Amino acid sequence: VIAFTLIGISYEQEEIVIHLAAILLSIISATYFTTSLVKKCLVPKTHSDEK
Repeated sequence: VIAFTLIGISYEQEEIVIHLAAILLSIISATYFTTSLVKKCLVPKTHSDEK
């Protein structure tokens, strides 16, 4: 019974870690997307004309 509960706990922790990793990935991608959009909006047009 103890081994079974330990396996169950480790399985639950693994699920939690997977969920946290997915949340972190979504947050990172969202922040990257928003920062890229903000940079596009904030960069003056003259800067793009210089290229």
